[in-house]
Amino acid sequence: MPWGHLYSLLRSAIDSGRVASRAGEEGDDVDRVGLGDLYGVMNAIAARAGGAALLDDADFNVLAYSNLDHPIDDLRKQAVLRRRGPGKTWRRRFQSDGLHHRLREADDVVRVDGYPRTRARLVMPVRAGNELLGFLWLSEGTESFDEATAATLRDVAPLVALHLVRYRADLDVGQQLLAQAIRACLEGTGSPSLLAPKLGTVPEADYRVAAFSLRSHDQRASAIRQTWVRDLVALYFEAYQGSAACVATGDVVYVLVSQSAASNLPRIQRVCIDIAGYLQRERDLEVVCGIGSVVSHLKDAPRSRAEAEKVLLALASRRTESSVASIEQVHAQVFLDDLGMRSDLHGLMRWSKLGPLVEHDRVHGTFYVRSLEAFLDAHGDYARAAASVNVHTNTLRYRIGRLREIAQVDLDDPDERLVLGLQLRILGSPASNRVAGGDLLGES
Repeated sequence: MPWGHLYSLLRSAIDSGRVASRAGEEGDDVDRVGLGDLYGVMNAIAARAGGAALLDDADFNVLAYSNLDHPIDDLRKQAVLRRRGPGKTWRRRFQSDGLHHRLREADDVVRVDGYPRTRARLVMPVRAGNELLGFLWLSEGTESFDEATAATLRDVAPLVALHLVRYRADLDVGQQLLAQAIRACLEGTGSPSLLAPKLGTVPEADYRVAAFSLRSHDQRASAIRQTWVRDLVALYFEAYQGSAACVATGDVVYVLVSQSAASNLPRIQRVCIDIAGYLQRERDLEVVCGIGSVVSHLKDAPRSRAEAEKVLLALASRRTESSVASIEQVHAQVFLDDLGMRSDLHGLMRWSKLGPLVEHDRVHGTFYVRSLEAFLDAHGDYARAAASVNVHTNTLRYRIGRLREIAQVDLDDPDERLVLGLQLRILGSPASNRVAGGDLLGES
């Protein structure tokens, strides 16, 4: 756990503890609920205040609610069922009315009423020191609210804060331990037999890794937004397969898809495309996603992870609008990238017959390398190759004849054509610095 986060939790707990004793002096059921039992706290508050209670976090996501026999309305039903507050219509209405802003700025009970077909509500912001932890909502029951009801919410708010601090600490520790186990497994240092039960699966099952990378040159902003990406990926894949093993490492968010879901590549791609589209549309964030191949045992997950990372590299280098791809879709580009990263490639390129052509183009302003690339791409079809470089067919025939002499290449030899084509692909465009640089000119 980061030291800053630990400090925040400790400070919140101390601040809550200083004032919690006031709420506990009355000795009612609220202060006897086990620390961190949010549902128990909501039931105790509902029983004491006479209305349905609900607890949101600071982002208005539902954490817990009472289940006693109190009247409820459609707004509460939506919030409970969605677990992310009410639907879009209500959220937009609250935002346009400034309700969310009012609640975040408030330091006392806020009355919310005047909405059609809904019961009146009292909302108490829950704080620990200066930190906003969440919101305690109370729906009006069979009797109207009075000052005693508001006083009840004020009294119990410090205890609710203490429960929230404990809940967050337990949740954070559990999530971090799981994240460490997932990260170790993806790196090949973890224990599949220990991790699998935590994921609700077995080691001998299908697994596939998808990797999301946020394209950002602002490292500080990227680190902050990475949390958004991780949480969104987890949310989408929970909806897809019921659970999601997500972990952020460096600049990449990994998701480990398991069992039958791992074998359904088209569905995984659709989910990933939806995630990338949402982030681009709603958050104006550019995200690329690489998907590895399926493996039949959790111990082989590092292989799928490595493939997903290679797809990310391929997406970064390809001239394409695609933001999501699988290893199956870009296997040729990945193969060339792997070949290009060989440690002995520099020595091999010293023998390349492209060197004289690059030098001739540099000195005389000719286009022999580009013409050769077009000729190879067109499989020896002069008309198609000439069209691709916008010259007459006879001009291209002349260029091919001349470059045969300059570089002493035998374009009738299939091995020669294969090697030249691979060298052009590995080193990129002939106009690039790398192709025109030391590798092909024999410089160090």
